[in-house]
Amino acid sequence: MASPRPNLEDLHPVGLRFAAALDGREQEQESANVAAVPAFWTPADALRDLGVDWALTLQQAVADWHPDSVLVVDASEAPGFTLQALEQGLKATFMPEDDPAYADLNSAAVRLGASVLTRRPVMQAHWTPALPRSRRRGLAYAAPHPN
Repeated sequence: MASPRPNLEDLHPVGLRFAAALDGREQEQESANVAAVPAFWTPADALRDLGVDWALTLQQAVADWHPDSVLVVDASEAPGFTLQALEQGLKATFMPEDDPAYADLNSAAVRLGASVLTRRPVMQAHWTPALPRSRRRGLAYAAPHPN
């Protein structure tokens, strides 16, 4: 039987925009240490700029990276995209309770078994992808030009 899912507000909040930022990061081996398990939060403009497929792909990458981690997609700048994402399987989103779209999003989330969080925590970290490093960089400058 699967362990119960931790409360999203109890997880370690980490800002995340790209799945590539997960590469090379060590997964928390001690799943009992809930405080160390990240809840990844997207920037407010990410869903608007990158779309529903991006959100669903990132959600799957987070789940593959660690089974107790969750992705919370900020819906504050794209409630229409968020409704579409919820209908396609998005599990958690953020929308301030005083936003005019909150009631409709919350209703859809309840119907679809998803969560709408109304408070955005201060991020304890922001994960960004590492740039690839070439081991042959020094050799490239030393090689003669072919022409």
